[in-house]
Amino acid sequence: MRINDSDKVSFKLNDSTKVDIPTLNFDETAKLPDFLKGTPAESDVMMGLGVEKHDTTAAEVKKLKEMWSPVAKGVSDDFYKEIVEIAKRVNCDPVYLSIVLYQESKFNPRAKNGSFRGIGQMSHITLTDSLQNVKRKNLDIEVNTKMTINRFAQLSREKQLPYIEAYIVNAKRIAGIGEKEKLEPGQLYALFFTPGNADKPALATKNNPKTAKFYRANRYFDGNKDGKITTAELKDFLDEKTKIWGIKLPDETS
Repeated sequence: MRINDSDKVSFKLNDSTKVDIPTLNFDETAKLPDFLKGTPAESDVMMGLGVEKHDTTAAEVKKLKEMWSPVAKGVSDDFYKEIVEIAKRVNCDPVYLSIVLYQESKFNPRAKNGSFRGIGQMSHITLTDSLQNVKRKNLDIEVNTKMTINRFAQLSREKQLPYIEAYIVNAKRIAGIGEKEKLEPGQLYALFFTPGNADKPALATKNNPKTAKFYRANRYFDGNKDGKITTAELKDFLDEKTKIWGIKLPDETS
């Protein structure tokens, strides 16, 4: 909607007085007061003025659903919506958060690998430490801080997601990454392996006694075979996985 600056709206104050009030040009949103501008993520109509804003959450949910529809059947919109909202809070790309979770478990809440459980493959130790961090910092994350790994493994994929958020928040703390700091895709994936090194140039190297064991167990990440694993290589690994799964990355991913 556009109303020219020269247009006027007339109001009668009484029988004898008429006041002409110039209208606003709503294309020039920078001139609006802050409380009328809103935020890009809101979908409401601004203060009844008819200026519609883009619903970014709905768009991201649709993007994830379309991306995963070839391989992930029976996944609810609520699951994708929660991924989008968590990604906003932990400051990462929701597309890559979904890729990491699919790589870990194929979105299967009953996935099991040794002592690791659920869609994010958490262990008793990582779950407990994450929940203690929520309790210690009084974080606004809807989790049961007394949750056990066996009970966690029985939750639906949707109900496991808040615990994944708690894990990522705690892993960022361990890595020394600021709460509001942007997580690049490789960093995000690194948090699920070696959070203590996720903010370092190399996550593991073949000749470093402290990380050699991790390197040997995950040397397939070392794409250029230079004896070290980097976050850039983790992103490359995830991108290659999407091709193997037969899914197409949407435009404008990190």
